[in-house]
Amino acid sequence: MIVEDAQLTSFVPRLDAQFRARCMQALRQRGRWSEDRLERAVDTALERARELGLAEERSVLAYILLATDIVLARPEEHIVRSVEAILAEVALPEWQRVRLAGDYFRQFQQVAA
Repeated sequence: MIVEDAQLTSFVPRLDAQFRARCMQALRQRGRWSEDRLERAVDTALERARELGLAEERSVLAYILLATDIVLARPEEHIVRSVEAILAEVALPEWQRVRLAGDYFRQFQQVAA
């Protein structure tokens, strides 16, 4: 069975909408935000994930959750810049970048606690 690109792209909008809904549900479970704020946060995070070259659903969702944790924690600027540098390191597989960035961020959160 051969699937042509045109056939595959016909499914993309629906799949993107389903994934966006799953991302919103994941954030909804972490806090109480208005729907408008939740939608803007997810859309902004999805766009940023694309800019970082994140394409795997698990990496994108992990990034969205990490980004939310960072925004809520309001860490010092050097921590944010370091996390962004890890996420932008294209020499590493995307899942590894997200995991390393999360570990780095949590390390500083434990020290601050």
